[in-house]
Amino acid sequence: MVALLLLGVQPAIAATETRTIRATGEYRMGDNDTRADAKRLALLDAKRLALEQVGTCVESITEVRDMAVTRDEIRALTAGVVEIKEVETHATMDGETTVIRVDVLCRIDPGGVARQIARLRESEKAADALQRLHEENERLRAQLQEQSRQVAHAKTKTDVERATTKRQRVMQEAEADALIARAWAEIVQRDEARDAGRSPEATIRETRDLLQRAMMLQPDRPEGHEAMAQLLYDEGNFAGALRELAASARLRPDDWQPRAVLANALYNTRDLDGAIREYREALRLNPAGMPLRTCLGEALLEKKDFAGALRECSAEASTGWGPTRFCMGRALAGTGDFDGAERELRDVLRQYSAPNAHYQLGLVLMAKGNAGPATEQFKLYLRDLTVPLGMGSFGTAVAASCNGPDKFPACFKGGLFSVEASEADRQQTRDLLRTLGGEP
Repeated sequence: MVALLLLGVQPAIAATETRTIRATGEYRMGDNDTRADAKRLALLDAKRLALEQVGTCVESITEVRDMAVTRDEIRALTAGVVEIKEVETHATMDGETTVIRVDVLCRIDPGGVARQIARLRESEKAADALQRLHEENERLRAQLQEQSRQVAHAKTKTDVERATTKRQRVMQEAEADALIARAWAEIVQRDEARDAGRSPEATIRETRDLLQRAMMLQPDRPEGHEAMAQLLYDEGNFAGALRELAASARLRPDDWQPRAVLANALYNTRDLDGAIREYREALRLNPAGMPLRTCLGEALLEKKDFAGALRECSAEASTGWGPTRFCMGRALAGTGDFDGAERELRDVLRQYSAPNAHYQLGLVLMAKGNAGPATEQFKLYLRDLTVPLGMGSFGTAVAASCNGPDKFPACFKGGLFSVEASEADRQQTRDLLRTLGGEP
C-alpha cells in the first residue's frame, strides 16, 4: 500500500522569486516486496504529489490564469516543464513493517513556467503528446495500485514472481513517460534554452539522452517515437524521422492522426505514392479529418492527377480554407477550366497575400491570353516573396504546422504558405515577364 505525505510547500511568495516544493512518498513493505521496488514506488508517488503541488502553484500565476488554461491541461504541461529531483531515501521500522520514504524537491520560476506553458500550448504536437502521456499516467497509477495488491496477496513463489514482474513493467512505463514528457518540453523550449546560454548541441544531446533512456524502459510508446522524429528532423535526418513516424503510426493503428503525420512526412521526402496511401488510410479511419482531403489533393497534383486532386479538394471546399481553394485552382487549371481556376485563385488572394497564388494566377491569365493582368500577377509574386504572409492571427498556427517532419504540403515550395524561391525560380518569372512585354 502506498501512502503519500506532504512535508511542506513554502508559503506564497513574490511571483518573481523562485518557489521550492518538497514532497515525500512513503511505501510500507509487505512480505513479498523488495526494497528496490519499494523505493521506486515511493519515488513515483512522491513525484506525482510534487507535480500536483506545482499545478496548484502554477494555477495562481497571473499570466497562466490569463491563458484560460484548464487544471487538467496545467497538470499535463507541467509534467514536461518541471524537473523533480530525488533528495534522500530513508527506511524506518513501524513495528514489524519496514517503511521506505523518498524525499523530492523541485524549484520553479513562476514567470519562466508561464512562458514555457504558453510555448507548449502553441505546439499542437507537443501539447497533444503531453496530454496523452498525462492520461496514460493516470491509468498506470491505478494499475500500479491493483498490481501492488496482487503482489501482497500472492501465495506461491511463482505467483509472487509473476505479479512482481507485471508491476515492474508498469513502473518502467511510468518512468519512461516522465522522461518523454521532459523531452517534448526540451524540443519546444530550445530557443529559450539558447537565450539562457545553453548551446543547441547541448540541448540536443540532453533531449536525445532523455528519449534513449525512455526507449530502453518502454520502446513501444508512440509519443517517444514522435519526439525522436522531431529531433531527427531538426538534425536533417529525414530518413530517421520517417522511420520513427512509421513506428508511431504502427503503435496507434486505429488513430488517424499518426497516419496523417506519416503521410505529410512522406510528402516531405517526395514519396508521393506512400503519402497518397497513408492519406487514404487516414481518411478511412476518419473520413471527416480536416485537411486530409486537401493534403491528398496536393499529392495527387504532384502526380498530375488533376481530376483526382479536384475531387478531393472539392470535398473540403465548403470550409473556405485557403490551401483548399489553392489546390482547387491549380487542379481546375490542369483540367483546362481556366475560368474556374481564376475564380478560385482570386478567392485565395482575398484571404491571403501569398506569392505562389499570384504566380499561379499569372499562369492562368497567361493561358487565357490576358497579358496585362498576367504581368501584374508575376510582378506581385516577385514582390511578395520578401513580404510575410498576410494571415493575421492564423500566422502562428501556420508557422507551427510548417515546422516539423510532418509539415503540411501547403508549406512546401510551390505551396500556398511557402515563400521559398530559388534564383532560378525568380529568373524564370522575369523571363515570363519579358515574354509578356513587361519589365521584371
